[in-house]
Amino acid sequence: MVPDSAFPIMGVHWVDGTVPLDPSQFHFTQILLNGSWDGKYTFIEPMVTRAYLLSDPSLTQELKQPQAFQKTGYFPTRYSVQHDADFYTVALTGMAHHDAA
Repeated sequence: MVPDSAFPIMGVHWVDGTVPLDPSQFHFTQILLNGSWDGKYTFIEPMVTRAYLLSDPSLTQELKQPQAFQKTGYFPTRYSVQHDADFYTVALTGMAHHDAA
């Protein structure tokens, strides 16, 4: 992961460095960001556009896992976006327990 941008009060947003992103040409429909604050990993942020939700999505992706965890706890292994009737679900699932390294 490489840092993309720091936002006041929100921290640094990270993108997957193995996926080429040119901000001047990148028009996302769905993306998963990670973030940190004060040098500590703090969030996973799925972002989807309204147009993507209206396309009747059905997406499940495995999440890349870090080699070590800063904190002991449960962390997601999958990310999904689903549409069922009038409901849209954006979820982090497959929670797995990891000990801090």
